[in-house]
Amino acid sequence: MVTEVKVAQGLFLFEVGDSAGEVFFLARGRLSVQKQTGFHRKMQVVALLEPGTIVGEAGLLPGRVHSVSLRAIEPSLLYRLDRQQMDELERTEPHLLIQLLSRFLYISSLRLEKTTERLAHVL
Repeated sequence: MVTEVKVAQGLFLFEVGDSAGEVFFLARGRLSVQKQTGFHRKMQVVALLEPGTIVGEAGLLPGRVHSVSLRAIEPSLLYRLDRQQMDELERTEPHLLIQLLSRFLYISSLRLEKTTERLAHVL
């Protein structure tokens, strides 16, 4: 049901502006989350991701593009679930899909909370 994805150290899993239609589970390795700054359009590392992290969950929404770049800082193994696989899961295992979507929503809410806290400290 899921697809194994290996990313060599230094390579990007995806970059800002790439079409987003899948979600990834980081099984092994580490990734850096990079965001373009307004200062000379430089890329800034805004987070480091460890095994067990889910990434790209916003890509499950139609018509989305990635707003950050993910780069492997060491050889990494991920499992990918794309939109077509999600549709298949909806047909065959709807209860599992609901559990996955609940988990994605929980993770997104934690990330939003952390971002809000950071913003409050800046202001």
